[in-house]
Amino acid sequence: MNVTPNHVDQKPGGWYSPGTRAKVINRMSRFMENKELGYKCSADDWKYILTDCELGELLMCPVPTARRWWREAKAGKVEAYSRSYGTRQRMTEDVKDLLYNLVLENKFASKYFLKIKLAAITGMDFHEDYIIQTMRRMDLSRKKVCYEKKSKMTVENMQYYFEWVQTFKRINRNCLVFVDQTGFDGYDFLPKYGYGPSNQRIFAAKQPNKGTRISITGLLPYGSGRSPFFFQMANSHGTYELWESCVVEAINCGFLKVGDVLVVDNWSGFVGYNTGMLLSEVLSEVGIFVWPLPRYSPELNPIELLWNWLKQYVARSDIIPETEIDRCTYLHTILSRVRNTRPFFDHVEKYVFSNPLW
Repeated sequence: MNVTPNHVDQKPGGWYSPGTRAKVINRMSRFMENKELGYKCSADDWKYILTDCELGELLMCPVPTARRWWREAKAGKVEAYSRSYGTRQRMTEDVKDLLYNLVLENKFASKYFLKIKLAAITGMDFHEDYIIQTMRRMDLSRKKVCYEKKSKMTVENMQYYFEWVQTFKRINRNCLVFVDQTGFDGYDFLPKYGYGPSNQRIFAAKQPNKGTRISITGLLPYGSGRSPFFFQMANSHGTYELWESCVVEAINCGFLKVGDVLVVDNWSGFVGYNTGMLLSEVLSEVGIFVWPLPRYSPELNPIELLWNWLKQYVARSDIIPETEIDRCTYLHTILSRVRNTRPFFDHVEKYVFSNPLW
């Protein structure tokens, strides 16, 4: 008697899947095939039937639930099930090792690609959802893709990285103002994902072409004595004139003060090293200084976390403004609600002060 449930049953902390119910009834049916008519299962019989070898000594469900499922099956309250869960193929350790290496070689492959690839190599057909479950047990999780740059790993940059971190530990951080620019690609900025070990980041060769974007310039002060940030929006890429007007406006409105240190992301937005030096010299005349970050080091810039929060917020929203003006207004409304930015700085400080490499 192969059966499948018409509905799922609730269990503590979740729901029993249709496969669990069908598996229990199929096991019960096979167990009763060699028994006499009217045979009543003992407690040991039920324990034998419900014990799953994959779960060790844990039962697939409570005995009362299994009895109810069996009564419903004998009464014909469920339809015939065409697949026998007792004979479903399971991955051996060799196949799991093969799958692990296959995922590392094809980090951005879909579960259907992995299914086809495994079938071609091993000759066994595994369900795509079972493959994903096995990957999770092997600590292979789906995560956001990070784009790394080779120039970050140069000797000069890594030496400057170490010096920057040591200075960050000693400096009076209340004078720091982190500066960065982000953009929105036609409101299609959902992150790309791939599979890999949970304790490792996934890197891709290069970033995709961003095209025309809505740019946002942000200034995030470290101290809590002033507004969370100042920003400016534009429908084009950052230029020297745009950054100059942004900084001048921040000075005129009193946001930037004498003694502030602008922490910029690899001369981000300064449009090249030469113009960045020019703007740095102009700011130093009014008592504002520029402190560049190491190349391609977003983990040291808390404003990157603000941008991530903003993009995730917009991605989950049901509101999609149609015009450029409506989009800028919508982003302005979201950013104006930001009050507590301390978690962003705590995240960076935890990375800096708890890392044994520094």
